[in-house]
Amino acid sequence: IKAISQIRHIRDSYWDWFIDDEYLTKRRKDFLFCGSQEAFEEDFKQVAMLLDAQYTQLQRANTNENSVYELSLGQRESLKSYLQAEYSCLRILSSFFPNLPNYS
Repeated sequence: IKAISQIRHIRDSYWDWFIDDEYLTKRRKDFLFCGSQEAFEEDFKQVAMLLDAQYTQLQRANTNENSVYELSLGQRESLKSYLQAEYSCLRILSSFFPNLPNYS
């Protein structure tokens, strides 16, 4: 958890941008699209269509799929607790955008 708090794009909260759930909900109509890492390629296509941009196939990085790090149950629970506020924001966003995963 300490290492995560040192990574800038992770340590900043969604709430730094969206203030609170009331403000986020009030600004719903200002969102064009919201995607997720889990569906990045499909989301990228949808954004390209929304922007009337020419879509080109994304190139995949040469990664070793065996390098995935599995977290223990305790590590997952610690991470989920640490990111509790972020999950709250994601649940609201997923109620706006059905393409997002269920962040329960």
